[in-house]
Amino acid sequence: MILQIVNKKIIDSESLKWLTVVCTKFNTTHHENEKNITGFDWDDGNKTKCQKHGVTLSELESAFYKMLHIFPDLKHSQSEDRYIALGVTDEGRHIFVAFTLRNISEKTYIRPISSRYMHQKEIDYYEKEITRIANR
Repeated sequence: MILQIVNKKIIDSESLKWLTVVCTKFNTTHHENEKNITGFDWDDGNKTKCQKHGVTLSELESAFYKMLHIFPDLKHSQSEDRYIALGVTDEGRHIFVAFTLRNISEKTYIRPISSRYMHQKEIDYYEKEITRIANR
């Protein structure tokens, strides 16, 4: 899987920088802004926390193979860089995932920290912003 930053946009009045990210198994080109992702880093702790709000692990992982909108989670990045991903699962549900990247034996893994389905107000905002970005 390749984690590739393909676009940077400022999308709201508070100047949060959102990174549009594409993850794919089939990308064979490599650029300096890509992270070669080996897979997901799971243990009992993050499995339980990520499933707490009804999101299945396979559903969470499926979102990373689609277009995601990712931005830094500055509030929770004191000891490690953390990110927030917003996207849609294979089942068509809007999902919010907090995660970090872990390097283990010189390989990079996505380590989900928590996940939940977005609330309707968040979905409405997300869809509005996606449309606004697409129309630029």
